[in-house]
Amino acid sequence: TYGDWSSDVCSSDLETRTRLTLARLLVSEAPIVIIDDPSGALDREVAEDLWAVMRSAFTDRLVIATTQRLDLVDPDDLVVVLGSGSVSEQGRRQELLAGNGVFPRLWTRFVEGGENLDELRTVPALAPLSPTLLRSLSERLVTERFEAGDSVYLEGDPADRVFLVVDGIVDLYSGDRRLSSVRE
Repeated sequence: TYGDWSSDVCSSDLETRTRLTLARLLVSEAPIVIIDDPSGALDREVAEDLWAVMRSAFTDRLVIATTQRLDLVDPDDLVVVLGSGSVSEQGRRQELLAGNGVFPRLWTRFVEGGENLDELRTVPALAPLSPTLLRSLSERLVTERFEAGDSVYLEGDPADRVFLVVDGIVDLYSGDRRLSSVRE
């Protein structure tokens, strides 16, 4: 049985389709279940619930699931890391994390935010912050790149974001009048 859902539908439609596909899998008696990234577009809470349901419902079946949500991989799951069309490594989560392969690098990037921490340390204003504070900040920080001439924030927009200019120039306007320029 194969569960498939498209990423071109809105989030609530995707959650509904995910639930329907899972329901079909639950009532089937297929000994092997293949699911393509069941939690990729779901929020954290829904994804955790989905994986919990799958674990309890498919205990007597072989489940092959692709995912980028490495933090939801159970420590007892067999993980197979594919790269360039072949198996680059396989094992249990802790075994793979103890090695020097692809999985520990992916774990650091997607679960611990390590790659983002290294980037944040290059920003002079953030460099003196502790690793704990940087990790907390990295969980909330979104990196955005803008082209010259892009409007990033318009006068009157809600002030719900903080911008750090890392490379470039930002011109501040009020109407058509330039008030100031901020450089990296």
